[in-house]
Amino acid sequence: MGAVTGNPKVANRDTFLAKLQIIEFTSIVSLLKRAQRVWGRILTMSGVVGIFRLSALFEVGLYGPEMATEDMDISWKLQKRFYDIRYESRAIVWMQVPPTFARLWRQRMRWAKGLAQILRRHGDVMKKMRYRRLWPVYIEATLSVAWAYTAISLFTFWTISYSVGYLPSAPRRCRNGGGC
Repeated sequence: MGAVTGNPKVANRDTFLAKLQIIEFTSIVSLLKRAQRVWGRILTMSGVVGIFRLSALFEVGLYGPEMATEDMDISWKLQKRFYDIRYESRAIVWMQVPPTFARLWRQRMRWAKGLAQILRRHGDVMKKMRYRRLWPVYIEATLSVAWAYTAISLFTFWTISYSVGYLPSAPRRCRNGGGC
């Protein structure tokens, strides 16, 4: 056992944006951690709540200060050395979430940058059979990045389409009742 991560809960609940993040953390994040535990690996050791085996931290080289999301990096380093990370939903910590859209955007951009760094740094997991227990989590992370790029591309396409007067979802109408 290398580490145990817990269940972060939102403490500042006064804005609409914070309430959306309550939903995110109570349902999506918790569900994701449980699903990843079934796969046998956890993508991220939550930076806000966790406990580590000290000898395991030293063995993997501690946190990487060059990483945007050092909690993800330490998770991968531990698991590549075959340390187990567990999720304990009863280990609760109350945390502050970004109260404004601008701060939330900066946080999520940092998370996205960190995930890209993780995929680059730990891409060797897909090349070595001994890391096969990390394959589902690596694939999930890769699909997450692909989904984000797809969503941004579609949003951009729709925005441009609407701005030039072309509605991509509108059905075409046939003239004079003839075939189209």
